Amino acid sequence: MNETFKKFFIQTYGCQMNLYDSGVVISLLEKEGLKETDEPECADIIIVNTCSVREHAETRALGRISSLQIHRREKAWLQFIVIGCMAERLRNSIPGVDFFIGPKEYDRLPETIREIVSSRQYGVSSRQYGVSSKQYGVSAFLPVMRGCDNFCSYCVVPYLRGSAVSRRPDEILDEFNYLKREGVKDVTLLGQSVTEYRFNGVSFPDLLGMIDKESHDMRIRFLTSHPGYISDQLIDVMAECPSLCENIHLPLQSGSNRILNLMGRGYTVEAYTDWVKKFRERIPNIAISTDMIVGFPTEEDQDFSLTLEIVERIGFDFAYMFLYSKRDGTKAGKIPDNVPLKTKKIRLQKLIDLQNRLTQRKREQLVGEEVEILVEKRSTRNNLPMGKTRTGKEVIIRSQESGVRSQDVKMGQFVKVYVNSISGWTPVGKIL
Repeated sequence: MNETFKKFFIQTYGCQMNLYDSGVVISLLEKEGLKETDEPECADIIIVNTCSVREHAETRALGRISSLQIHRREKAWLQFIVIGCMAERLRNSIPGVDFFIGPKEYDRLPETIREIVSSRQYGVSSRQYGVSSKQYGVSAFLPVMRGCDNFCSYCVVPYLRGSAVSRRPDEILDEFNYLKREGVKDVTLLGQSVTEYRFNGVSFPDLLGMIDKESHDMRIRFLTSHPGYISDQLIDVMAECPSLCENIHLPLQSGSNRILNLMGRGYTVEAYTDWVKKFRERIPNIAISTDMIVGFPTEEDQDFSLTLEIVERIGFDFAYMFLYSKRDGTKAGKIPDNVPLKTKKIRLQKLIDLQNRLTQRKREQLVGEEVEILVEKRSTRNNLPMGKTRTGKEVIIRSQESGVRSQDVKMGQFVKVYVNSISGWTPVGKIL
């Protein structure tokens, strides 16, 4: 092995899929004998995993790539790799990078890393993805598909990550069982449009049923669902399979049918609310979160008022809210953006204020309830154990006055907790 390369530093921007991809890269490098470091000045290889979904994400990544270049002054052999969506989109305009590997080229990743580390030639791995050692612990991500076929007018994902490609069910199950053997208790199935999954007649609800049969004493979640692929079968499977958490992320994006049509979302507000109603009828305690975009081209006050109205009427448990970000090459990028930035920011703040009230109300409803918590970590504020409910809400765990002490609770343990207060945004409970 080339002794020049001993340590690597990796920084990740973007979604859960990018976090998973970074885990795969870490695993590959560790197999080649390198050690991860949190200090870029100590690294011989620097990797930045990037996102292009929004301009802000690209700006942050570009700034970080630029600032990391300073380490070349002391290490002439330093290798700089940019992976992810921005590597696909902006590779010819980012200086100081030795290798660009976009999502469509991830089959090159093992070969590239081995060439850098060992200065030897290796064949390209036929299996693009594998379970990452970085994920071992309480929770893990498991991609079931890549790419997207929806071509929403504002989104660059189909152009950068390619068409939707579903993985073989047996390969997914093998990887799932591997995670189970490693002690993982909470698995999130990933896909840009995960409910779109289909492989040789196996639908996404079919896949969930297959995984449920293997998942004793485990929790299963999935991200991200497209409302256009929700079905009665999916709702039935979620209601009937004990491992599937009462938790779904279902991006709405706008409360205006006119804007949804311009976005190319393929559903109406009425269709969306019908699905929400069915979910809540079949799974009464389900937590529903969403994504919302504010300031889409031609959005008027009336459109935004409809958004506020539907957000309040549905009462989401949580929402990711963003200003519209123009992406070159998309259909929406050709629509004149006639909404002033000041107006966008005012609207976004109104939406954030509304959703914060709704989120706080949902968490306060836990007070007085008994919930099952999967202990995942310790609070950075007071070192108390904390974890998530089945609906995805974090709870801090205090000792019971008589009985189990909080310091005796282990990571990966399921505990029953009585929620008796709220600390800021976080529910607090005592072990039963």
